[in-house]
Amino acid sequence: MKILVTGFEPVYAKYNINPSWEAVKLLPDQIDGAEILKLELPCRYASVGTVLEAALQQHRPDYLVSVGHAGRVNGLEVEWLGVNRDDCSLADNDGVVRKWTPICPDGADAYFTNLPVDDLLAAIRAAGLPAVRSYTAGQYLCNHALYLGRYLGETTFPRLKSGFIHVPLCPQQVSDSE
Repeated sequence: MKILVTGFEPVYAKYNINPSWEAVKLLPDQIDGAEILKLELPCRYASVGTVLEAALQQHRPDYLVSVGHAGRVNGLEVEWLGVNRDDCSLADNDGVVRKWTPICPDGADAYFTNLPVDDLLAAIRAAGLPAVRSYTAGQYLCNHALYLGRYLGETTFPRLKSGFIHVPLCPQQVSDSE
């Protein structure tokens, strides 16, 4: 079994590190016999899909778990839904701001994760970490990645199971933002 786990490069307009990539880098290369593949995604609307699709094509993973950060959370958030719209006032790393922009014009309005959310929550909590279910991955690149992963699963990689998890800021980011 192969699991592709993605995190993001820093959002240069706000931070010099991204806790999602910091967390993904710490993962071992194998967990219970599953090969863990790690990929840093760009914080750029124009290229995140190309990079993600190329990795899926190259590695043909069974699972895609995308990870992003959310400054508002104190634990992990397992996301349920990606919507087919980018709508955020924060620019990506190319300076692009998207307002109510479709991600995939031929895609569904939204896709639910096809990962076992309740099982993931139970496992995370059993490991002693706080975790909650979240019904939206936001409107920035986290939602973009969740939606694209599910879209590609529906259109190109039919056996792919995919979803998204938000992590909190790193401690130094919290102290820097005060």
